Amino acid sequence: MIEKMYAKRYLLLLFGIACTAFAPFCIRESSLHPVVLVAYRCLISAIVLAPLFFYHLRKNPSFDMRELVKGKGIYLAVFLPAFFFFAELVVWNIGVRSAPLVNASMLINLMPLAMPFMLWIVYRVSTTKREKISTGIAMLGLLVLFYTDLNLSTTYLYGDIMCLFGMIFLTAYLCLGKKFAGLPSIFLYIFPLYLVTGLLALISSIVYGVAIGGYTPAEYIPQDNYQWGVVIGLALIPTVLGHTILNKSMQTLRGQSVAVVNVLHPVFAGIVGYFFYSEVPGGNFFIAAALVFTGIWLVVTADDKLDLPASPRAQAA
Repeated sequence: MIEKMYAKRYLLLLFGIACTAFAPFCIRESSLHPVVLVAYRCLISAIVLAPLFFYHLRKNPSFDMRELVKGKGIYLAVFLPAFFFFAELVVWNIGVRSAPLVNASMLINLMPLAMPFMLWIVYRVSTTKREKISTGIAMLGLLVLFYTDLNLSTTYLYGDIMCLFGMIFLTAYLCLGKKFAGLPSIFLYIFPLYLVTGLLALISSIVYGVAIGGYTPAEYIPQDNYQWGVVIGLALIPTVLGHTILNKSMQTLRGQSVAVVNVLHPVFAGIVGYFFYSEVPGGNFFIAAALVFTGIWLVVTADDKLDLPASPRAQAA
């Protein structure tokens, strides 16, 4: 039986995963250079979340964030996860545009295979036997879903490699975010994260632009309302909602559980494709969905709900 508190957390995670499913569409539709797109995406997200950051900062005047991060200021403390987030977004932008979408979806959802190593390296946390079984079942479901459509041609090798690195960077950045679970609000972490990531992308895009002799107009600024809509949509839905919820879930649930539930991402995409594009899934889709749901059910009904000691604030979240 799932406790009511954890049921709400898993439902929130499912909503966040559904929000991130919009990212590949926005990335492919945008004409901006991959690094420039990251700058727009993260800086717009930071601007949107700034009022919440300052609200919670004023609400907790006695809380010294330097105590939580061993004497470091919050912006210095979030630099490492921001760097991995920046790297993940850049290579993911390149990969989604350079490889078939089915390849990109398959590779980015291999996170359950990388998460145990990251959790052990950073926190010395081991996965449970139940998590290992659920990971195996979910990965089998992923294989069933993609095996008929996966294109392993060398033509897409570059894009596939970018997506694989994107998965590794995504796992690292989410894993590193767990250490901020003691903050009074997720917004005290997520705003600096997006701001630092956006500034890294902005500086990198300027340096790269100078190195290549400049961008075309379409590569550095949206050219029409549709392009602006794509960029703003990418910031609001997959980032402000999607990634914020993923980070919150990493702080209030077991890391491996979040990784396994995230495998539901391509299943969401298949459902969306059916209702919006009349794309009828093949028989393997339903077998895969059943396997993925089985794996998810095993982790959400486990007795061990947290992999790190929770602070009073995290417990109350």
